Amino acid sequence: MKLHQILLEVPIRDITHIGDFKKNSSFRRNADRQLVSNPKLVQKLRNKFENTHHEFDFYFINSPEGNKHTEVGKVDMEWLQKNMPKAAKYIKEPDPDGETIVVIFTNNKGAQGIPATPWILGHRIGHVLSRYSMNFRNTGRQYHAYTEFVNHLWSSTAEFLEYFYNDSRFPTKEPQLRNENRADQLLAKNFWEQIGTFKSARDNKLRDHFEFANELIAQYLTTGNIKFNQLPEVIKGKNKRYLTNDPKKRQEIEHDISRMENDVDYYIDTLFGSAYGSILLM
Repeated sequence: MKLHQILLEVPIRDITHIGDFKKNSSFRRNADRQLVSNPKLVQKLRNKFENTHHEFDFYFINSPEGNKHTEVGKVDMEWLQKNMPKAAKYIKEPDPDGETIVVIFTNNKGAQGIPATPWILGHRIGHVLSRYSMNFRNTGRQYHAYTEFVNHLWSSTAEFLEYFYNDSRFPTKEPQLRNENRADQLLAKNFWEQIGTFKSARDNKLRDHFEFANELIAQYLTTGNIKFNQLPEVIKGKNKRYLTNDPKKRQEIEHDISRMENDVDYYIDTLFGSAYGSILLM
């Protein structure tokens, strides 16, 4: 198995390539293999991640062994040695009390076939932070900090809808209802597409409501902070339009959006802090 290591400065401390990136394997598209292995494009990845203060070691694995494991979540060296023994011997275990996060990318198998740009890699880190491995002895659930982050997004959205748009039906106290109520999911998606400043929101092309959290993580990693648009005057819901036209309330919007930006920054920062010393298998 071929090994190529690029030693970088923080926040991406090391980038290691395991496997032959000239061949079609777990990274199936040539464009993706180029994006994660071409030295000039790797430098671009480094530059994009300089906006975060969190420290990462990235491993890109292109091999039949890597092809068997996608979005596993948090693993340990014992799991890697059992399930990916050829690659495991090249992976350095992070100090469990340190501040480095190891992220292993075995693929870019996203449903929409979007190239593995720095933004997409950041987005996929969001996905892996929401996962868990039942084989890992210290966890049997999602990262608690990810759940807190998503719950905050929903509760903040509910507050905006109730106060600015006079709609109080949004289920804030029972998060499990989000998985059952498609109308609320689509309402949140529409709202988030209007306040989001990144491309998928601007183009109204969030794949689904749950992707907003992962897009915010990508924005945080590649720009260093969260930026929202002002609240729209109209939000489209299922068979209903929500209006905010109270002048007094409109004056409060800028402050409340700024508060939401700061809160999301805090929750994402806490999320990455909770992952220090971890190995995350994408």
